[in-house]
Amino acid sequence: MSTRRSPRPLRADVARALRAHDRWLAGSRVNARRIGSDPDSAIFAGADLAGADLSRADLDGHDLRGTDLSGARLERASLRGADLRGARLDAANLVSAGLGGANLDGASVRDAILEDASLLGACLRDTDLSGSRLCGAALDGADMCGTNLASTDWGAPTGRPGIRAPGGAHRLSGAALRGADLAGFALAGADLTDADLTGADLRWTDLRGACLFRARLVGALMDGAGLRSADLAGADLRSADLTQADLTAADVTGAILAGADMRAVAFDDLTGALLERAQLSGFNRGDTHAPNSFGAHPDLRGAVLRGANLAAFDLRGADLRAADLTRAVLRGADLSAARLEGAVLAGADLSRTRLAGARLSGARMLAAVLREADLIGADLRGCDMTGADHTGARLDANAGGQGRPPLLRVVGQAA
Repeated sequence: MSTRRSPRPLRADVARALRAHDRWLAGSRVNARRIGSDPDSAIFAGADLAGADLSRADLDGHDLRGTDLSGARLERASLRGADLRGARLDAANLVSAGLGGANLDGASVRDAILEDASLLGACLRDTDLSGSRLCGAALDGADMCGTNLASTDWGAPTGRPGIRAPGGAHRLSGAALRGADLAGFALAGADLTDADLTGADLRWTDLRGACLFRARLVGALMDGAGLRSADLAGADLRSADLTQADLTAADVTGAILAGADMRAVAFDDLTGALLERAQLSGFNRGDTHAPNSFGAHPDLRGAVLRGANLAAFDLRGADLRAADLTRAVLRGADLSAARLEGAVLAGADLSRTRLAGARLSGARMLAAVLREADLIGADLRGCDMTGADHTGARLDANAGGQGRPPLLRVVGQAA
């Protein structure tokens, strides 16, 4: 069923309404009424106001659905709670305009100037903001699902052609940015507290020092993202792609990284992070505090650490059940009392590794290197050590384990 657009008002009617507004701005009438309370204001819905001067206009709660405001001057205009669904605001000047709570769903706001505009709690679903200037705009709580932000200018250059993004402390807390394309944006220092970035594209985005406290980043694409010193406490990063991301000095206390792809990621302290089933193959350690730790008693159940360099890492009490540590370098690491039941350590380098009291029942350690490793008190029941090098290893006399070679030195027993 086709819909018909409301007929546009006559230009004479528009002119009359604008003249009334001019008188209101000039203060020529005592106790002047707002435009929204003027009977003539109804004509603005669907009106052709392209290029009109509405600077400082009070249009709070006004019905402006389908209105053509292309190129209009709306500096410092008040449009709080206004209905601008389907409106055209291309190339409009909205500097310092108040659009809090306004509904701009499906509106076209291409190449508009929204510098220092307030869009707190505004609805921007499927809004086209491409090419617009948003430096200093406040977007706390805005619903930006499906918003087109291509080539927007937020005031700071990035390495991606045609994109400029916020250079510091930008306000996007609580913003709904599900599936948003923010790849390559510079969002350093941005406030994204409680923001919904589920499935968002943040590849190579600069988020250094950004606040992502309790942000939802499930399935987000964050390859190469710069998250140095970012606040990710309580953030939900399940199944996120963090390949080559920089998490150095980031706060991940309580962050959920279950199933996240963290291959070649740079970090230094993941204390308190939930890392079950995380993919950490080939990660790189950071260069600040605690560079040899995942934090106290890290949960790494089912984590993929194939080929990871964990030399000299402090993994005491770590939960690595069913983790894949194939060919991982654990030389000199401390895995005392760690849980490694069902873990795969085939080809892993465990030379001089401390495994005292570790639980290795059912672990697969085929061709692992355990030279001079400390296995005192370790539970090796059902552990497959076929082809492993145990030269100089220390092991309880009653320890179990399949495939122990003749050269294995057991404490209290001749080689």
